[in-house]
Amino acid sequence: MDRKEVENILNESAEGIEKFKEEMNTAAENSEDVKNGKCTAEEEKMEPEFILSKGIADTCLNILRSEAVATAIADFINALKCDPAVIEPLMSLISITTVNACYDSLILYDNMLKRELEGQFNNFNRAMSDVMGDVTAHTGALEVLRKRIDDHIKESK
Repeated sequence: MDRKEVENILNESAEGIEKFKEEMNTAAENSEDVKNGKCTAEEEKMEPEFILSKGIADTCLNILRSEAVATAIADFINALKCDPAVIEPLMSLISITTVNACYDSLILYDNMLKRELEGQFNNFNRAMSDVMGDVTAHTGALEVLRKRIDDHIKESK
């Protein structure tokens, strides 16, 4: 099997992903929030679920359309001297693995980002607590000083 044949099979998988992306766009444009005027289609497309799905689809498309991937698969098939009946399930397996790898990578990145942000928010919380403690202490000190000033004013009359 040559690289062109493999590319044709990979392009069939890519077409399915392109259809999925079109359906996502249509769903965003026809969502209840857009219909009710709560947001625009562009705002709907900025939702995390949409961005995640689009990111996975785009990454899969990049992998499936890569010349290096097509060449490697063709070389792999030729080295194994696979029966042509095995090729399509093999390509499906590669496509499924690609999608899962993309999804897992994005979830991993999301979890790493979440941990980092939680740490930063915890630092911010501690800093705000320290500032609030200082403000409370200064407010108390100012109250004491105001009371002393009021007492001195009364004594001087």
